[in-house]
Amino acid sequence: MGRAGVPWDRTPRDTAFTHATLPLYAAAENLGSIADLVKPPMTMFGAFILARASIEGSARSWWMLDPALDIEDRVHRGVRERWAVVCERISLLEEMEPGELRSDPAAADMVAEYDRNLAKAAVRKQDVLDTAWNLRVPIHRKDGVVIGVDVQRPASSKVVGDLLAAVGFRIGAGLYSWLSQLNHSSASSLSEFFQTGREVSPDVYEWRPEVPASLLQNVLHVTLLAFLEAFDRLVFLYGWDDGPWSSWRTHVKKKIVTGPRVQVQ
Repeated sequence: MGRAGVPWDRTPRDTAFTHATLPLYAAAENLGSIADLVKPPMTMFGAFILARASIEGSARSWWMLDPALDIEDRVHRGVRERWAVVCERISLLEEMEPGELRSDPAAADMVAEYDRNLAKAAVRKQDVLDTAWNLRVPIHRKDGVVIGVDVQRPASSKVVGDLLAAVGFRIGAGLYSWLSQLNHSSASSLSEFFQTGREVSPDVYEWRPEVPASLLQNVLHVTLLAFLEAFDRLVFLYGWDDGPWSSWRTHVKKKIVTGPRVQVQ
């Protein structure tokens, strides 16, 4: 029995671990893609954009896999993640509302598919609320009706900052913010990839694209360290043999410290 009198079987625990490991899987996939993008001829922004995604995925899993949590709190976080996913899905669908296309016969199939997807999302939303109720997860009520899951879910910038602080990088939230600006094509971030070149006419200068090699090196190191820290928690909580993982982790960290600088052509 759980501390709230809930009979805990494998299902809520396994579901919580599933939602904890999915972002880490994405983080690993993005790391693999980064390895391809830094090969010549490399793109200017691709590695940085995927680094942001990988760091965020690692951080979200790291938060879910906190070894200090008991099973109830981990399940509560798992339900909260499910709630975030379904709410984001519904919000996205609502932004895609067909509107005037509903009266267009040529769009009938598209509208019908949209309505089916929205109905499925509504069913999933109610399923999460029912799960929260059955597992006695803290909930929001309005007029006696359950309308939400009342479990704190830190913003991505907060959980990224906490994770990177754990690996000794104390300006992690700032790095994440910069990477987010780059991801959103903010001129303030993009301008760091261009250097003033030759004068092409009086007071008019060439703007030469250039990937800052030291910045790329640092971002890749931080991205990999974030993944290692999150995967550490997965190994511990699943009770896997730590020997091979510990050896590989130590090897990677040594390579980060002693490895050659990234060469940018």
